[in-house]
Amino acid sequence: MSDILKDENSNDQDKISINTGIFNNFTNVFSNSYHTFIVRKSERLASAFYIITGFMPDDEPVRSRLRVCALEVITRSSSPMELAETGREKFESRCAEIVTILKTANYAGLISEMNAKLIGEEYAALASFVRINSGNISERG
Repeated sequence: MSDILKDENSNDQDKISINTGIFNNFTNVFSNSYHTFIVRKSERLASAFYIITGFMPDDEPVRSRLRVCALEVITRSSSPMELAETGREKFESRCAEIVTILKTANYAGLISEMNAKLIGEEYAALASFVRINSGNISERG
């Protein structure tokens, strides 16, 4: 029995190693550390959304809208030229939309106040980071 557990743990470690390697190699595609930070932060926040909204009913419009917005933030974060130019306002407005929907979801009892506040603050901080560093995002590093 313990041999089976060791084998399963070994397979999990191999999967983690492979996935980490893929992401580390893909990081070279990003223009610099500012851009890498934005993409990674967007990915992590979207992952948190998928976990949190997983507790909502499947037919809940807030659930699908939050997920769509989170994916749009990832899409917008992937293009450094867009973030540095006209896309910055779109990125910021999408983050603001997420914060507003989170507040609404909290008031409706669909998401806890702690989760709404935590994720909302992170999206606000991400939008602020993009605004402050928009000139650095598209530079090749």
